Amino acid sequence: MLRATYRDHPNITVVPISNSGAATARNVGVQHSRHQWLTFLDSDDTVDPNWLAALVAGIDGPTVGIVSCGVEMVDAHRGLVQKFPKLQSKAYFDYRVLFIGGCFMLRKDVLQAAGGYDDALRAGQHNELAIRYCAAMKRKNLGAVPVRKKLVNIIDRGGKSIRKNHLSVYMGMRRCAEKHGAYLREVGDLKLLHHYLTAAGARALRVNKPVVASRMFWEAWKLKPFNPMGSARLLRSVLLSVLHKLTDRPA
Repeated sequence: MLRATYRDHPNITVVPISNSGAATARNVGVQHSRHQWLTFLDSDDTVDPNWLAALVAGIDGPTVGIVSCGVEMVDAHRGLVQKFPKLQSKAYFDYRVLFIGGCFMLRKDVLQAAGGYDDALRAGQHNELAIRYCAAMKRKNLGAVPVRKKLVNIIDRGGKSIRKNHLSVYMGMRRCAEKHGAYLREVGDLKLLHHYLTAAGARALRVNKPVVASRMFWEAWKLKPFNPMGSARLLRSVLLSVLHKLTDRPA
């Protein structure tokens, strides 16, 4: 249907692929793109009429590596949330960016130098890419341009989404921790590593993997041993692991 609808449109190319996940779809899109600057929208995103023009206006010279804007989203726990490009942590070389779908426009050559999206990830693709993309920008001496405007809306339609898929989020956060753990320790960004580990542990419990959860929480606890919440999570996961072993259930 899409191919028929946009068949004669000069600026739209529809590339059919099998259902291989968002990361693979984005990489295929990059391969077929014809321009230097790229951005990615998800199915639950809507944008301001001036969204694209505002991002393009931020490309004010050859030393720009990324342009990012603000977003408004509905959070299940906090209600309406607005986020804007902010000073990121050491792993992102203190760039002022926001790596949420639709909120950033990046350079194709830098994206390819960084290795593109990780096809193995079903969740957390933007966050994982951010680490490698910012490192590639740093190597090329490129900067980030923040746009202090809310130009993207993420709509929670109440149905199934990758953010609510506990198994996908668990696998994504665990892969981020394992893939970038050594690097995050090297640059001293233990806060981000702690986030990956605790997020993986929490989702592992949701998918009935208490043994794995206890390993994740143990690694996180070693980073912040005096954190009461971390200690409670570790204790709970260990108790559940013992219970599962006693009942001889897979964990």
